[in-house]
Amino acid sequence: LNQCEEGLKVNPEDSGMLQLKAGILTALKRVDQAISVYEHVVSQTKGSNEEAYVILANLYWQQGQQEKGIDVLNRFIKHNPKSALGHYYMAKLLERAGKFKEAESRFLIAVKLASDNFFIELDYCRFLAAQKRYADAIACADKMIVRYPDNVVVRKIKAQLLVGQKKFDEAISQFEELGRIEDDPTDTRFRIALVKLERQDFAGALTDL
Repeated sequence: LNQCEEGLKVNPEDSGMLQLKAGILTALKRVDQAISVYEHVVSQTKGSNEEAYVILANLYWQQGQQEKGIDVLNRFIKHNPKSALGHYYMAKLLERAGKFKEAESRFLIAVKLASDNFFIELDYCRFLAAQKRYADAIACADKMIVRYPDNVVVRKIKAQLLVGQKKFDEAISQFEELGRIEDDPTDTRFRIALVKLERQDFAGALTDL
């Protein structure tokens, strides 16, 4: 921190040094001071420093100032209306605030803007499952499987959703497909055995075990 202060004496508006200082203040639990520095950084960069906006929004959130956190991301999105990550992080904050309709709207914008971003789309599937909208979550996973047929994570999520819906035959089919593309299908075979136990297929479960 002392070294940052020395550097800032030479150039008080060095945004990289200011952001480093804010990060150190955060690590030292001096959050109010860190927020003040991050606010200065974002006012300098006029929407170009995505990382600073996201961190600042989260710091406000940690301080219990939810609306200020949302306002920070609104400021970022105003400068960058086509930023998929801006809308995505806004969706995350709105979800944490319990504003689920608004959160879903932001998720959908983010998914549309970043149609090739696997993780945003996957997190949208998680969001739907968290809302107990299992049919929608399964449909979301299905769309991803079409585009990523050999992705282990998506197939595993879909299979678990099917188990939760007690659609055991479909779940086993999905797990079987998963086992074919995994390097080590041991865990998947064990999950298949558990599903077969659920449907009282003890001979089948024993075979898988």
